[in-house]
Amino acid sequence: RSPLKVLIFYDYCDEYKTTETRRMWLHEKLGTLRRMHAAVNEQCEEAPEAEYLFLIGNSSGQTDVPAWRYGIIKNHGWDGLHPLE
Repeated sequence: RSPLKVLIFYDYCDEYKTTETRRMWLHEKLGTLRRMHAAVNEQCEEAPEAEYLFLIGNSSGQTDVPAWRYGIIKNHGWDGLHPLE
């Protein structure tokens, strides 16, 4: 089993976050992924050095280049989202 798992996906563009559902989409998606990780880990525990890296793109509509954020699950802990600089 790989010690590093990478998941890449996109959030809604800022201009399209006009509803509560779209504003909360990323928060809810990350919560679902963390719960899935915990459930799978109960069945087949990960190695202590295993990490899950989430890369999340988001476009403001001002440019074709997305801004990126990341978060890591390591040792069963979540470090939150950080801008990728």
